[in-house]
Amino acid sequence: MKNNITIALENLTIGLLLLTAPMLQAQDLYQWEDTIRYTSEQIMMSEEWTARAASLDRMPTLLSQALDAEGSFDITFDSSRIAITYAPDSSFRLLTGQAVLDGEAIKYYGVLQQKADERNPIILHDQSYAPSEITGEVLTPENWNGALYYNVIKTRVDGNDFYIAFGFAAKTFFENSKVAEIIYFEDGKVKFGAPIFTTDDGKAMHRLSLIYAADVGARLNYDSTLAMIVFDNLIPMKSPYKERKVMMVPDGSYSGYAWEENKGWVFVDKIFHQTLDEAPREVPVLDMQKGKDINGRAIKEKKQ
Repeated sequence: MKNNITIALENLTIGLLLLTAPMLQAQDLYQWEDTIRYTSEQIMMSEEWTARAASLDRMPTLLSQALDAEGSFDITFDSSRIAITYAPDSSFRLLTGQAVLDGEAIKYYGVLQQKADERNPIILHDQSYAPSEITGEVLTPENWNGALYYNVIKTRVDGNDFYIAFGFAAKTFFENSKVAEIIYFEDGKVKFGAPIFTTDDGKAMHRLSLIYAADVGARLNYDSTLAMIVFDNLIPMKSPYKERKVMMVPDGSYSGYAWEENKGWVFVDKIFHQTLDEAPREVPVLDMQKGKDINGRAIKEKKQ
């Protein structure tokens, strides 16, 4: 039988473990945050594309490991170069980032973390499709259309919850894109894309996309005042770059999508009846660095 001294020592050991466990866990979280910060900076700032690629490959696994802890949904990664966007009901959040690799190749990484299952984040694997390839496709985390998300809204269709995630994705040095991606959960699995948008010609779309010149800003976002999804109308313009003859730029007018019961999001033409002197520009998702664009690429000179 254990004597009183042995029992007391065991109780003291257990007590010390209970007291120090939260401290150790907090210390681990701080270490993870520092690792994530460093890796995100390597992805954006490393001069060698091979170093950026290596850091990009590591990041999803690092995020998964860092988030495999109680309370991890509350980690903000404030000092990291990661775009973090929450669902309006805080049921999940999206952690996304990007890297410029060899030449003009651009890749994205992402993790979706559900609050109710915070220790099992879902890694998103970027495929970066052309918009025309996926207008009617349902995607999964394994073939995600990579983007940096900057806003999420919630909508309900036929008694089911759908989320619309608005994101930015650079295509080339000359073109950027904005996307309105549908996110929903079915049988415990996350899916991307659903036919809840109806275009001006009556066609059902699984997601919205807008491709425009990298030199300009373009809007695709939800406007709470108008209660509509609003986007810039684009027109062709002569490109200042010798590699491109034409680029798409905003003309100062806007169209959108309005919610209609039993119909979903329906196209609305020309929300405003006069153009503006300058189309509003949204704040970049990530900070720009001197001599580099939002994607971390060196800024090229225009042809004379």
